[in-house]
Formats: sequence, C-alpha cells, structure tokens
Amino acid sequence: MNHVLLFVYILLMSAGTGGAVALGLLHYRLRTPITRAFLVANIGLFISLLLVLVSMYLESVPRDATAVPFQYSQLRTILGLVLGVVVYGSVAWALVHLDGVHRGLVLGTAVVAIAAMGMQTTLFMIGEIGLALRTAPAYMYTISACLLVFGIVLIRHGGTAQTPTMAWFLVRLGYLNAVFAVASAVVYTLLERIPGLQQIDLSLDFLYYIVWSVLSIAAFVRYITRPAALIQDDEIHAAFISSYGITPREVEVIRLISQGLSNQEIADRLHLSFATVRTHVYNVFKKTGAGSRVDLLRLVSGFRE
Repeated sequence: MNHVLLFVYILLMSAGTGGAVALGLLHYRLRTPITRAFLVANIGLFISLLLVLVSMYLESVPRDATAVPFQYSQLRTILGLVLGVVVYGSVAWALVHLDGVHRGLVLGTAVVAIAAMGMQTTLFMIGEIGLALRTAPAYMYTISACLLVFGIVLIRHGGTAQTPTMAWFLVRLGYLNAVFAVASAVVYTLLERIPGLQQIDLSLDFLYYIVWSVLSIAAFVRYITRPAALIQDDEIHAAFISSYGITPREVEVIRLISQGLSNQEIADRLHLSFATVRTHVYNVFKKTGAGSRVDLLRLVSGFRE
C-alpha cells in the first residue's frame, strides 16, 4: 500500500509542477510583492513535499540498501523547519501588503506557526520522541488554527490585491486554506481516536498542493484571456503602470513611442530636451526589462490587466 501511495503522491507532485510554473509566469508579468511572496511559498511547499517523497522512498527499501553516513531523518527534520519558515514567512509577507490587513495578527500567526514547528523539531532532534508524540495533537491543531487565520484574512482582504487576477486567486486560496485547516483537524482527530486508522499513511498536504496548483493555472488562464492593456485611444491600462512603477511623464513617452515617434520627435512634442527624453526612455526600459522599443510595445500590448 505504501508503494501505491508513493506512486500517487509522485503523480500529484508532477501535476502540481504546472501550478508552480503558472504562478511563476504570473509573477513575471505582474511583478508585485504579493506574486513574488506566493511564488516563494509555492516553491518552498513543493520542496518540502519532495522531501516527504524521498523519505517515503528511503523507508520503503531494505534498510541495508539505505546505509548512509548521516541520519536522513534528522536532515529532513531540519530542512522541513527551514522550509516551513520560508513558506509561512512568505505568506505572511504577502498578506501584510493587502489593504486593511491587521499586520500584528498576520505576523503573530506566522510566529506561532513557526514556533510550533521549531518546538517539535527540537524535541525530535534531542531524542525526546515520546514527548514529541504526546505534544503532536497540540502541534497539529495549532498549525490548523494558523492556516484558518490565514484563510480568513485572504477571504476578507484578498479582493484588495493590485490586479483583478490576483484578487480572484487570493480569495479562492483563502477558501482553500480555511477548508484545509478544518479538514486536516478533523482527519487528524479521526486518525487518533478510531482504532486501525493509524495505519493509513494519508497526507492531505499533497491534495492541498494540487488544488493550489489548479488555482494557479486557472488564474494564469484567466490572466491571459483578459483584454490587453493597450486599448483604444492609446490608453495604457493602470495595472501596467502600477506594476512597473511608470511615472505620468513616462506614460506620455510610451504613448508617443507607440505612435512611432523618435526621441527627438518626442522631445519636440513634449517640449523637453533630447537628453531628458532619452533618460525617460532608458528608465522605462530598465523598469520593464525591455531591450528595444519593439519589446516594450509587445510587453505593453500583451499586458492583461
């Protein structure tokens, strides 16, 4: 049965890779602190689940075939703590950038979750396995409570994100966190109290990750199917302006570039010096990462929201 679960979890992780790629593409186009933070959290979760798969594999083969000069279980425990700090810290960093969020609540929740993970890690590392097992219920319920808080914050404030796509994504991710928090607490309670269920090696984390990945892919599809940023009358979408920090003067320069004007012609039109216009163009290229005017216009016209 363990081999079957291992195979299923590998399939889930393989499918979930598409979600990480989709989230990475969203960050590449939107360039916001929120997308960056959730991308880091997603990668951290992916690596932590990958460590679980490696551990399951090592435990499934004969012990003499896994003779290694270090205790991989201890290494996994330490790496798990590090990745947990990355995941919870990144999510908290993203949430504090939402309008109306109580930063003390978010940061406090992240600290509680990390402290709980640190305590369990310490108990395992110093050999207090019995105490770690006795405190496991409190640890699991604490983590579930922290996830529930994050979920509620996302549901209430995710709609204030800078772009419609991220608002759509964050609210649904909030519902995922809330449902997962309650479901994990219920499942853990059943596993502890019903005889025989303890033998089931079930991890909801993989299901959580695959749903997160599906939401990421759906958000990216929603993003690329929205109207382009450059619309009628040469107006540039506000999301493009805010995502790259484009100034009002730079907006005017981009608009004139889209009309095919040279730097000198732009300078004459805006009553500026040639050097000033050249500086504005350079700053726009630097902010957007465009290598040419064609790249810039392709980026502007392809930016969707």
